[in-house]
Amino acid sequence: MNGTIYRIENSLGEGAYRGRPWVSIEDFCPDADNHPSPNRDSGLKASAPHLYDEDECFMEGEFFFGFSSIPQLKAWFYNDKLLEAFDEKGYFLVELEGEVYHGNAQSVINKSTSILKNKTSLLDICS
Repeated sequence: MNGTIYRIENSLGEGAYRGRPWVSIEDFCPDADNHPSPNRDSGLKASAPHLYDEDECFMEGEFFFGFSSIPQLKAWFYNDKLLEAFDEKGYFLVELEGEVYHGNAQSVINKSTSILKNKTSLLDICS
């Protein structure tokens, strides 16, 4: 299904959850339950069961992670200090269109179909 996602990434196309040491999500958002992985997002499993293997693990390689809306993104990254820290490290907000599947907490877009529609500073969405 075609649609739009909003994503935080750097100039290399790496998303906010690449495990890089320079910005730690745990420093700002210590409760991982507020940030379910795709394996724990029942809405994503329901909308795209074909993206999970027989053990119900998400097959990540072909997809970028993002959010269905700016409010959903802000609910996940609910501390403006975190957005400011990502901005300082060269991350920005992108809007992508392509083959999208939405979950309860996040969305995914097929990398091969994604088209960049907009790129802006993360500071633009801070309160």
